[in-house]
Amino acid sequence: MIPSVFLEEPHHREALDALIGGAETSSRIALEMERGTGSTYCAVRFIFELHRRRGQRTFVVLVPSQELKEKVLDTLKRSADHLCAIYHRRLRFFGYAPREMHRIQAFALEGGVSVMVATVQDISSSRRDHRQLSQVQDRFQSRSALEVIQATRPVVFFKEPHQKSARRVRAVLEVLHPSLEVLISSLHREALRPVYRLDGQAARDRGLLKPLEVVQAREACWSARISRVIEIHLRREQELFYRGVKVLSLIFLDDTGLYFDPRDPREMGPCLLFFQEEYRRQRDSLLEKMESHDPYGLYLRSLATDDTARGYFPRDPRSGLWMNPKPRKGGLSATPGCTDEGVLKEILRDRQGLSSLDEPGRFLFTHGTLREGWDHPNIFVITRISRIGVISRLGPEAAPLSRRDEARCGWGRAVDQEGVPRLYPASPLSLVVVPGERPYQS
Repeated sequence: MIPSVFLEEPHHREALDALIGGAETSSRIALEMERGTGSTYCAVRFIFELHRRRGQRTFVVLVPSQELKEKVLDTLKRSADHLCAIYHRRLRFFGYAPREMHRIQAFALEGGVSVMVATVQDISSSRRDHRQLSQVQDRFQSRSALEVIQATRPVVFFKEPHQKSARRVRAVLEVLHPSLEVLISSLHREALRPVYRLDGQAARDRGLLKPLEVVQAREACWSARISRVIEIHLRREQELFYRGVKVLSLIFLDDTGLYFDPRDPREMGPCLLFFQEEYRRQRDSLLEKMESHDPYGLYLRSLATDDTARGYFPRDPRSGLWMNPKPRKGGLSATPGCTDEGVLKEILRDRQGLSSLDEPGRFLFTHGTLREGWDHPNIFVITRISRIGVISRLGPEAAPLSRRDEARCGWGRAVDQEGVPRLYPASPLSLVVVPGERPYQS
């Protein structure tokens, strides 16, 4: 597994200083940082600073989705040693779960710094298992868990609030009785004045994001896009292999029937079948042009075609069948009740391992649902394959945000085999689109 390397960079210090200054004059502050530039890291540093400066003990991190919840928990876990070296203490953190209410008691009563990570649904859902938060319980001395949290006057961070309506954001924040609200996003829908802003262009100018290019497939059919993805992937992989950088490609499928045979999930769907055939063809063609002792050629020969593609899709917990995402304004979301947490944990657990050249998975097939909570710095090629266009289902206003979120899944700096972020200006993030499509205006 690639080690976690956390480095404080100038923009992290700038953001942290701005947060500290903003908290001195306001009880509601906003931070705007492009995805892939370390906004979660800055938030965790701010938690330590608030504890050191104010003695604040309790913090809640709210996120709009289960994917983001797992990602934040993963960041807290991986950064623990790095932050302990700076602040000489460790956070206690947990993800809210209705069946683990004892953690709320520890959150409120134990010393040190406690962080609870929860989704908006965890706090405001009317489902029976979530209503436990507002039910009076003996263990809390005839109070509800929510009242226990409220009594601590936590500092509440809200990650990516633009994915929820302003009214929903305000309602869930008010429920928690925060002493300080911190809204963190790459795109604020509300008319906020962030204490610090690092947008995509500024981040790219500072060498914090990959260059970006839009590549048109030769034909409109999905097979042409897959062929183009493989072509660009192999070229980019050959460029970066000698620098110790693993290259990944990400293919969004809006229909699981393209990856699995809907009649028999054990059988491959047409998309995966075509991918394997086309990958073999292009790989073999490339190997014919290479010296037999070339290290990259030896690497290619060592990888079985069956192992090079990975599929990450949610299942229906009742039937066990693969589920398609549900259309909604701004993108796609998993059908309610059908998100497979095992899949989420798998792809998040694999996030570091996928950076290793010892791990054969290089082409990742997944639902559009993960675009809102998952990213990987070593993704260099992205495309979306849909049997029915998102624009036709959701209206033209939905497409730009969806496309931007797709791009954000891969425009952070790649990490090498030591886990160190590296920028390679000659190796951009390639977005493969259908002929004539111009979805990225900036």
